[in-house]
Amino acid sequence: MSSTSAQPPKLRELLELTTKLMLPFYQVERDLMLPIKPRRAENDVEHSWSVAFLACSLAPEIDKRLDLGKIAQFAIVHDVVEVFAGDTSPWHDQATRVSKDEREEKALQHISSNNLPFFRGLPKRFRSMKVRPVPRRATCGRSTR
Repeated sequence: MSSTSAQPPKLRELLELTTKLMLPFYQVERDLMLPIKPRRAENDVEHSWSVAFLACSLAPEIDKRLDLGKIAQFAIVHDVVEVFAGDTSPWHDQATRVSKDEREEKALQHISSNNLPFFRGLPKRFRSMKVRPVPRRATCGRSTR
């Protein structure tokens, strides 16, 4: 094995990842009500899992060359900045919507500065990705955030 290979994360790092990012992700409520009983707001973990599930299910239908591993990773972390920035929906007031990019950039810097396992550079790579437009039929004509 090469001396440049990554070391497995230490238990302390995994606990830090869990307490600083994973568990707080469950506490970010969205304004979408789940279509289940009892009626309640969806949280960011449920939303991200749903996006990952749908994206991985649809990707082979859109382009068989797509990397499902990357799709799953990016779908899981696409809203992780909301742990620190909060969720911003189209129904929020204008000041909240206008400040979204700035709040999310600060949150991304905060996450990146903690050097947590798995997130070392991943959210920044996600934000800077050059993505070709998805055909309208793949989004069912609905706009995404």
